Amino acid sequence: MLEESDQSSHRGGWSLGHHADRPVLLIADPAVQTQICRNPLRRIAIADTLDSTCNGCRDRLYVVDMRQSFPSITDSRDRSIGDNQTTVTDLQTYLATVLDSEVVAMAPLGGGDVADAYRVMLADSTQVFAKTKTDAPVGFFVTEAAGLRWLREPGAVSVPKVIAVSDRPPALVLEWIESGYPNQGTEAAFGHSLARLHQAGAPSFGREDRRSTGSRGLPNEPCATWAEFYASQRLLPLARLAADANALPEQTIRQLESVAARIDDRCGPAELPARLHGDLWAGNRLIGDGGVSWIIDPAVFGGHREFDLSMMRLFGGYGLDCFAAYEEITPLADGWATRIPLHQLAPLVVHSIKFGGPYVSATQEALAALL
Repeated sequence: MLEESDQSSHRGGWSLGHHADRPVLLIADPAVQTQICRNPLRRIAIADTLDSTCNGCRDRLYVVDMRQSFPSITDSRDRSIGDNQTTVTDLQTYLATVLDSEVVAMAPLGGGDVADAYRVMLADSTQVFAKTKTDAPVGFFVTEAAGLRWLREPGAVSVPKVIAVSDRPPALVLEWIESGYPNQGTEAAFGHSLARLHQAGAPSFGREDRRSTGSRGLPNEPCATWAEFYASQRLLPLARLAADANALPEQTIRQLESVAARIDDRCGPAELPARLHGDLWAGNRLIGDGGVSWIIDPAVFGGHREFDLSMMRLFGGYGLDCFAAYEEITPLADGWATRIPLHQLAPLVVHSIKFGGPYVSATQEALAALL
């Protein structure tokens, strides 16, 4: 007889259960079954396949015998995650220790270009999100965890709870957010939430802890004004990085430096520092149950709220209702649309350095709008 654990469901593709008195992993989705079988941590063997309603579920269930399919972690003691010196065993041992439960499955997740991410299933049916990074510098995930907590602090927007964070092994563990679908109110609700998050404010333009953020390690020294911060902590450091990497033509570098030198006339009316996500493209928003928006992967700092909003417009993925709802709470200052190219310059240069191609011409177009 196939029995499913009380707290589990097939939503998301898997759940814990029992079959013939064996602990089993029930996988309703063949795609998820394939993904788990490719998991570098565990050699999963399919014990048998059943056609069963399983308490009302009509999906075919791939039943994985966890006693046979999840051998001792010492079997993978020499394997590493990517080129990382941290082994998979190190990560699993850390997770089991901090979560106080045996790890029974880890499914790799796609979508990230910086860290290796996993959906982790524990023996008590709990699921968490965990990630690590190849050769992560000290403080890498500690900085991200601090950012998530800072965004979560005002209670304005949904942010995953930080469960654990570590430098050795480099790891970040968050609550698992079950994916959902947007509804008619999703965009407006997020616009309202983001406006309230920005209203929560920051002590200065920059970060009080002075930690660098982002894949380029950009500085975040506290500054008195947005113009000072954006020029000295974003545009000029990025101009140097782009020059060192030969990512932009020399003339474009000079134009970038020229914009930084005359930035006081371009930033619009003075505003207090807002509490920014710092990298709010649509890929860093998750839609969860009930159409609720969650924000992840922050690069937080105190800054001008138009920076987040311009980043949202750069790659798309946010509806008009979102921006309209934002202005219902905190209207933007006159001329905000003319400042979009200015605030998109930093992410465009970052992408030019990382990827080149069309981002170089996009950077040049933004500069042309400002000169």
